[in-house]
Amino acid sequence: MSSVSEGEVVQVSVSGVSTKFFVNDRHDTIQRDHLAGRFYEMEELGLIAKRFPPGGVFLDIGANIGNHSLYACKFLDAALLIAVEPNPAALTILEKNFALNGIDEEMCVIHRVALSDEPGIVRVVPRYKHDLGATQVLPYDSHEVQTADELVNCTTGDDLLGEEPIDFIKIDVEGLALSVLNGLQHVIHLNRPAMFIELDDADYPRFETWLEKNRYVIDGRYVRYETRTNYLVMPVEQC
Repeated sequence: MSSVSEGEVVQVSVSGVSTKFFVNDRHDTIQRDHLAGRFYEMEELGLIAKRFPPGGVFLDIGANIGNHSLYACKFLDAALLIAVEPNPAALTILEKNFALNGIDEEMCVIHRVALSDEPGIVRVVPRYKHDLGATQVLPYDSHEVQTADELVNCTTGDDLLGEEPIDFIKIDVEGLALSVLNGLQHVIHLNRPAMFIELDDADYPRFETWLEKNRYVIDGRYVRYETRTNYLVMPVEQC
């Protein structure tokens, strides 16, 4: 373990492969797992490994500090990481983590925006003191009195990515998964990628309709929290 400005660098070793993580909050939900020498959500990462094609392009929507992206790079042989993250506090650590592991601009693209089903400006709103990953993206109204929340650009995945080839999509956006999916229609139609999606349980009926309409099926799931579930989904033609 070594120190850097306002934080420390820790090393996670899995099957003889080492990954470095920057930690600036020892009590943060994800960083405390890194501090303990492990990746966050290993069971969920196992589901991703089941369907990620080696040498593929990994699109990480809601990349936070890079836990899933680094796993895809280190253990799944991802050729390119495309990380989408609107939260400036998370982006600072994400960039450090990529640099610590020698991931340069040829191996990764970072988009500092939020995704939804329409463009605009949104607010980045922290929810808990020690859970950076739980930060929410909420609507912005220029006519209301504004707080100190960060304002960031929002766009659709289709506008952001265009014809970019994508092999796997991971979506973790704190309640906005369906909006993100609706803004990715061209990308999904073009690439037919496997996807790993965190979904609020209350949104499941609409998600089921989306799956049927877009010809996707659930290939696996993992429940870690009481009110949301992680789903691995595949296009029907690949099952």
